[in-house]
Amino acid sequence: MKMSEEISKLNPINALAVNQNDMSQAFVFCAIASKEGFAGSVNIKDVNNSLHTYLCNAFVALKTTKIYNPEVNVGIITNASVDPKTVALFESEGIRIYCAPFDDFLFPKENKWSLAFFKLSSYNWAIRNLEYNYYIQLDCDVVCNGDLSDLIEESKRSVVMLSGPFTFSHPVRTRFLTAYKLLYEDEQAIVKYGSGLICGSKDKLLPFFDCCLNLYEKIKEKNYCNDNLLGDEFITSIAAIKSGVPIVDGNPYMCVYWTHRFYLVSTNYYYDKMAFLHLPAEKELGMMLLYKYYTKHKKFPDQKKIYSLLNLPSKRFPVVRIFINWLKNKITK
Repeated sequence: MKMSEEISKLNPINALAVNQNDMSQAFVFCAIASKEGFAGSVNIKDVNNSLHTYLCNAFVALKTTKIYNPEVNVGIITNASVDPKTVALFESEGIRIYCAPFDDFLFPKENKWSLAFFKLSSYNWAIRNLEYNYYIQLDCDVVCNGDLSDLIEESKRSVVMLSGPFTFSHPVRTRFLTAYKLLYEDEQAIVKYGSGLICGSKDKLLPFFDCCLNLYEKIKEKNYCNDNLLGDEFITSIAAIKSGVPIVDGNPYMCVYWTHRFYLVSTNYYYDKMAFLHLPAEKELGMMLLYKYYTKHKKFPDQKKIYSLLNLPSKRFPVVRIFINWLKNKITK
């Protein structure tokens, strides 16, 4: 046997390679909820048109996923009535539409995140009613930027969720801990998990969501349902501690980019390329431009144009500035 063949046999990447069957048994989906009198996203200004905005965003998220990963299944899960024109567009592009009840994780409309809990309700419905092995839930305001085989391989061993970039004393984490103490007697250093990506195999997700449902019942018992600090990520963050299911941080696979007045971005859409770009501030801008471009041309623009429409920073190396700094360093004593 040749040395190269020996190395190939011992190479863990070769041993862990995701086969086509794994990809065909994966379901990537977005959850879209609608209820009369309930508020949508705090990042959508045109609240009267929010369902349409979410559907357009989900189309971009799922179609870009399908382009990079043609073997995977993609779809939306919704409790809303979708207009026939949108249904026809989705179906023509291989995007499935599943209708699911909003029966679990119900919070009063006074809770500004109440509709966001459909993400948990729809996930729980999906893993108990659909016949896939791997599930990847995305927020609608996401663009797929690459291959998902590593993420699917990761999901065989763990539930993968994106953590929030918050220090121990950050107000978000301290609020989560304060709320946690109302429910449990012990004290935990809670990490904010969820943030637009939850991925896992069915056998890992079932006990994870059993834990989420138990936590929801506990919240109801404590009559703690109206607190606006509580979002769906509060439940997934505690389940990461209490479920006993291995958790892996999704940071190697997704990054959140804040692209408007609060400008917190990175060039990792290109360097150390993220599989998913999460763009909360682009729901009504860049994501809509991509949707309109696709419906007009039946394709997306090239990658450079996509990044520009999403208001991502230039990947260009700042040669002039670095040269000036090098020169200053040389001449300064």
